[in-house]
Amino acid sequence: MPQARPRIDDERVFAFIAGYKAEHDGISPSYREIAEGCELAGISSVVCVLNRLADAGRIDRVDGSNRSIVVVGGRWSLSKESA
Repeated sequence: MPQARPRIDDERVFAFIAGYKAEHDGISPSYREIAEGCELAGISSVVCVLNRLADAGRIDRVDGSNRSIVVVGGRWSLSKESA
């Protein structure tokens, strides 16, 4: 079965998450920060997009944990300035 073409919101949210994690030493943004940063209507919109990204294998999440979005294949390391 062919994969669905990514939606614009999916790409925007994925880029926001990756950028946020890069700027914040690997810490994930909150759902509210994603909604505000990507100009989505609200948390439910974020959840829908994150579900699609997870189904596509681009992210993973730890259930019941805040700021638990993992970019599949992403690596975050402590910067020399922080050490």
